[in-house]
Amino acid sequence: MSLLALYAALSQELKELDRAILRLARSTRYAQAFRKLKLMSGVGTLTAMVFLTELGNLARFANRRQLAAYLGLTPAAHESGSQDDRKGHITRQGSARVRHVLCQAAWAALRCCQKSRAAYEQIRRGSPKRTKIAIVAIMRRLAIAMWHTARSPDIDVLLEEVDRDRVAASASAERTEAAA
Repeated sequence: MSLLALYAALSQELKELDRAILRLARSTRYAQAFRKLKLMSGVGTLTAMVFLTELGNLARFANRRQLAAYLGLTPAAHESGSQDDRKGHITRQGSARVRHVLCQAAWAALRCCQKSRAAYEQIRRGSPKRTKIAIVAIMRRLAIAMWHTARSPDIDVLLEEVDRDRVAASASAERTEAAA
């Protein structure tokens, strides 16, 4: 098998997998949360679906700290009786897949969102040694924002209004087209 044929076969398989992910995103279980997450900067189809499928029921997390701890985005604590609390590296508990897509989404958000970029620069403070710390902080912020967004009933109301406006606009376009 030539390399071109192999490339064509793998490209076709990748397209089929992308279509399967979109079908899953349109299922009744994920459709509403998926639409809400896609509104966020830096969050694409794959990021949204990995987040939703790996975390399962988002209501099981009582607060943002539980979510961050589940994802392994909290620092490990090194304590002893006489010393103060020292923080170490992130715990890396939970799904590495979610952390991977959050990292990619965080870098994408830095490119397109000034608020994320400002937070990143503030944490980094111009030191290249703090780049990893800053990107993990942006990942944690993004995960918490995704959790809040996916659970928010206010965004449901806004999406319903958008859907009504689209239906009304398409109906008026059809009437105009039929009249012409």
